[in-house]
Amino acid sequence: MLHLRNRRVNFRPSAGKAVSDASRRPVATWFAASVTALCLAGCESTSDRDEADGLNLVTPDRIRNIEAIDPAAVSATATVNGVEVALSPSANGTFTGNVVVPANSVVPVSIEFRELVNGQSLILATQSQQVSTGAADNRVTLRRATYDFDAHDADGDSVSNIVEREENTNPLDANDAPAMVNVNVAVDLPAGVATTPTNNYSVEAAVGNSIRVLPRSGNQFQGSFFTARRSPVMVSANYVEAVTGQQLEVASQSYELSEIFDQQTITFSNTGYTLTDRDEDGQSDLSEVIAGTSIFDNGNGNGNGNGNGNGDGNGDGNGDGNGDGNGTATSEFSFTSTFDVPSVIQNASSVYAEYRVDGALVGLTRNADSYAADTIVDAGAIVVLDVLLQDNFNGSAYTLASAQKTVPVSSDGQVVQFSESDFTLQFDTDGDNVLNYVERAQGSNPLVADSEPPDAGVTCNVSDITAQGVEAGATVTQSINAFVNCNGAAFELAATDFQFSWNSADNTIQWTVPATAAPDSQLSFTVDVRNPANASEVYASFPVNTTVAPATDSCDAAPSTLSFAVDKDLHVQNSKVFNEVQLRVDAVNRQTLLGFSVPANTALTGNGTLTLTMGNDEGDGTITVSQPDSFPWLESDDEVQVPQSASIGSLSNDWITGQQYQFDLSGLRQDASGVITLVLTQTAGNDVAFLARENGNGAVLSVEVAADCKIK
Repeated sequence: MLHLRNRRVNFRPSAGKAVSDASRRPVATWFAASVTALCLAGCESTSDRDEADGLNLVTPDRIRNIEAIDPAAVSATATVNGVEVALSPSANGTFTGNVVVPANSVVPVSIEFRELVNGQSLILATQSQQVSTGAADNRVTLRRATYDFDAHDADGDSVSNIVEREENTNPLDANDAPAMVNVNVAVDLPAGVATTPTNNYSVEAAVGNSIRVLPRSGNQFQGSFFTARRSPVMVSANYVEAVTGQQLEVASQSYELSEIFDQQTITFSNTGYTLTDRDEDGQSDLSEVIAGTSIFDNGNGNGNGNGNGNGDGNGDGNGDGNGDGNGTATSEFSFTSTFDVPSVIQNASSVYAEYRVDGALVGLTRNADSYAADTIVDAGAIVVLDVLLQDNFNGSAYTLASAQKTVPVSSDGQVVQFSESDFTLQFDTDGDNVLNYVERAQGSNPLVADSEPPDAGVTCNVSDITAQGVEAGATVTQSINAFVNCNGAAFELAATDFQFSWNSADNTIQWTVPATAAPDSQLSFTVDVRNPANASEVYASFPVNTTVAPATDSCDAAPSTLSFAVDKDLHVQNSKVFNEVQLRVDAVNRQTLLGFSVPANTALTGNGTLTLTMGNDEGDGTITVSQPDSFPWLESDDEVQVPQSASIGSLSNDWITGQQYQFDLSGLRQDASGVITLVLTQTAGNDVAFLARENGNGAVLSVEVAADCKIK
């Protein structure tokens, strides 16, 4: 949960468990101060502290439960209000630090967990949200379903880093991935819920270790999981209330599947739920959420008495008709709140809203750009209504507009309408004097000061992609370096067909051919080149074609291409090793060594492409690439004797800082373990320096792989 107080920050991500009664103590009053603190505590905690004295970030259970992960190799980063908080690890799996933030504002908070694997930092989980630091203590649950585990895939094989660590495959090797399946989940509304308009709950579903919040579709919540093929596997669905602000599970069901297979649908029926009753008043928490009564107060139970002491049936549930006449009847009113996205906010369909009544989050229904919510309160109550309109940029949330009303609820069925003039648009998250909604309209980044919007009318030229010949069910990876040219403008690649992904780091695309594809069939899907700030703005499109291998032992499929980031690199001067952020080459006494790990069973044709990025030492002349016979070398060596070897490719150029260059290679081969070592030598010209992998933009080797024409 997230405490908003006047001192420091305390993070403890949730494992999705219920909060005990001990954590529901009354919140403290705000101190008069211009700064506050964020205290994030997990739902598994039973002793959330009111006095937060630092930042305490707990590694999520999913990461801690992986046997292959050394806890000492895990690191965490918290960025609060644009400030990265320095965190120190503890032996018990927590990370501590300190930060202060402005009071009475909206603060972006992001969390990132990484693991160091073979010298490379892998992202395992991230989470981002906007937190309002109001005028009273606030608690925001960081549930495990809100962590993004799926988007981080270092080797571009469509399997996330954390799944590869769970299944003990190599997250840095696109050819070493676990068997995966697509599983659909449909969760029916519990019996009795379908007739109510309330949206004061969400649904979290899990298939094995993969968990997410499902979107609603009619009377079901539906979603698709890309999960490891493992049997048996546990599946579950949990209804989570959003009324109390603590996000507690109020209904759940789970069972074990003896097997799991591709494209199956798991359905949770409306009658299989186990319901909770925290206050033991005879009314389930779910029914009380629907009715608008408290799930913590057993004084609003089912009231069996009919004497004068029971008023309207809100006794303790033990009345027997012998009331003493001293009870006080309490009446309630239902009121409806409505509002529209202000017309000045463009592309309103991608905006999402949060609505709170007296600080408690209330579910909304949406029709186009209009929202509505029904709420039950005590008759005559004076309530504070808050609306927050938000959007995301590259996965990080930011605020576009907000509105607040204080309203006496004087009649049952009262309607409260927010007008456009009730909203304020004065939000500038990056402090560059350009409001968020304006930056959103012009396509610049509202989270980074002085970011430039994409040029209007961006024109992108794309080249043809050679059709790939593969087996049904196979995953194809292809390098597209220099394939898309948008004249320097930013772009992203996206497609909805097949399982498509784009790895911008090494500029490869990957897709999976359906296992049901017929032999000799021709498959095609369209990839869009689009504006990364506005997914609806497509600059250009191109087809990706695939030929499914024939049913005979002959085929004319084209070779495919696999790309590999450099595993180790250094430069040598007079046999002495220099392992730095730049790799220096000159015609007198400096050579560069590059090492790539390619699976030993890869059927290389011998052709390939080496991509290098220039550092800050420009030059000119000819750089030759050679491949010596296998010899041992490490970045930690003090000295290396580079053997003589024949050239397998060269390139002559004026070498310019920041530019990317490609060497066409022929005669590539692997040693017995799959390693390819390349040597860069300058045969003429002024010395140059290329970026090393330590710089984050190291060499990439794309190898051509012979077509696999197996008998179907």
